[in-house]
Amino acid sequence: MVLAATAASLSKIGRYEVGEMVGEGAMARVYRARDPDIDRTVAIKLLKEELCVDKEYVNRFLREARAAGAISHPNIVTIFDVGRHGDTPYITMEFMDEKSLGDVLSENTKLSVKQVLTLGIQLGRALDHAHRRGIVHRDVKPDNILLMGGVQTVKITDFGIARLDSSDDLQKTNAGTVLGTPRYMSPEQAAGLSVDGRSDLFSLGAILYELLTGKKAFDSNNVATLIFQIMHKDPPAIRTLVPDAPVGLQRIVAKLLAKRADHRFQTGAEVADALNRELTSLATQEEEAGHNKFISLRVKWAALAGTAIAVVFTFSMIAVYFVEARVIRAQVLDSGAALAKFVATQTAVPVLSQNWVPLELFVQDARERGSFDYLVVTDHDRIVKAATVQDLVGKTFTPPAGAQPVMQAEDLTAS
Repeated sequence: MVLAATAASLSKIGRYEVGEMVGEGAMARVYRARDPDIDRTVAIKLLKEELCVDKEYVNRFLREARAAGAISHPNIVTIFDVGRHGDTPYITMEFMDEKSLGDVLSENTKLSVKQVLTLGIQLGRALDHAHRRGIVHRDVKPDNILLMGGVQTVKITDFGIARLDSSDDLQKTNAGTVLGTPRYMSPEQAAGLSVDGRSDLFSLGAILYELLTGKKAFDSNNVATLIFQIMHKDPPAIRTLVPDAPVGLQRIVAKLLAKRADHRFQTGAEVADALNRELTSLATQEEEAGHNKFISLRVKWAALAGTAIAVVFTFSMIAVYFVEARVIRAQVLDSGAALAKFVATQTAVPVLSQNWVPLELFVQDARERGSFDYLVVTDHDRIVKAATVQDLVGKTFTPPAGAQPVMQAEDLTAS
């Protein structure tokens, strides 16, 4: 019994005339072929011979064909046919002689924000289309995203480990089996849990992060370390790497990379809509910038005159401000000093007798009435006994962050 297709038998598979091998993955090899019935170039994906003896691999490969064959979307590679060559299953699909997003990233090509948004919108809509049909890709990564016409259009390919969520047969991938490319997989997938479409959206977030920053969201050559990062660590904030990246886009990517699936966008359509709003906002900004280039000379002179008046007015206001500020500051310090001494007088007896109940009631009443935004009472060892911020009680007192001394007297310090 023949278990798998051999190299010698690959001149023809079914009705297809097979040419050279054009790609190879962990599970299959891809060949260029010709469909003589309609004179069309196609790609044939053939399961590797050594995997054909494993029924789980064969079943998974066939699941891919059934799942991907049910999808028809302009941003997803089309599946034409499914069959067997001997005992080796194969899939015939649209032939795409194009660069992958992985190729672009490996060349350190920098995409514009507009290009990133455009690609993200297409990927979000494509994934939403698949997810609505119960299909989860489970291996969304740059190498599985093909770029058409430069970087104008994308197509997702290689639903190599996709599964039909609605299927109840025993051929499903069991929960607890980790599949996918570790660098882009979701925390729940890394933990070996069952996944849904939100796992693909996490992978999309990791791709958008890399396109924006030029850095991988999770990066380690050690698989265990990589899995730990994905499950427990957030990547550096985009603003620290690309300060001028649109704030709205940063928030979208951060939400996609949320560790918990229910904290992410729930559908690809939501992602596409959010990215489309950012694209519209960017287009508006560019349009306004273009209009500014053609402002008339009269408007420019008016703007310059207005600016000069504004500068004079601003300096005048600053001078007045500093004069008034000194007066107001003195009044505030006098008022604050009187208030501080009043509080000290009211709390002195309970503090000296170490009876903290009246003190706590006093501070609680002050907090509830809104008399103080911040009030702390300590003992002689500077241990906080009562405070408007409950977390400070029982701890050594430290001044609020950023407090700067402005006055020092024998019995009073003001900050």
